[in-house]
Amino acid sequence: MELNQLGRIVHEEWLKTAEIRPEVELGEFVVMPNHFHAILGLTGHSGLMQEAGVCNTPLQSQFIKAADQADTDLSFQSPSQTIGAIVRGFKSSVTKQIRQTGIANDIWQRNYYEHIIRNEDSYRDISNYIMNNPQNWLEDEHYSL
Repeated sequence: MELNQLGRIVHEEWLKTAEIRPEVELGEFVVMPNHFHAILGLTGHSGLMQEAGVCNTPLQSQFIKAADQADTDLSFQSPSQTIGAIVRGFKSSVTKQIRQTGIANDIWQRNYYEHIIRNEDSYRDISNYIMNNPQNWLEDEHYSL
């Protein structure tokens, strides 16, 4: 799949997420014609992965986070370092840039989905799903020309 201008905006903004937020680790991701899938990890001051994860549509995103430890203590966490804050910032930046191209309609659905990856098998399955998504696009229930 070759990204158009809007897809390139989504791709570049996702990469910037890790640049501007040192607590973020990006895993596999793919920008699709009408959605986005990604694995997102957070490290706290302890360096351990925190459990949380998110995803979203009409650029129907899946921001899915891998957790090294299922029971990591999340009690002391800045609101700006939550998955929700990261997703809001990403979506906001993408929306602002896309609107500068002249597209004024909403591109994101209001909420997002979340999934916690708790083990290596789950991580591998989700990673493979993300990476194989472009090859499966023609069979996708949301496929359109």
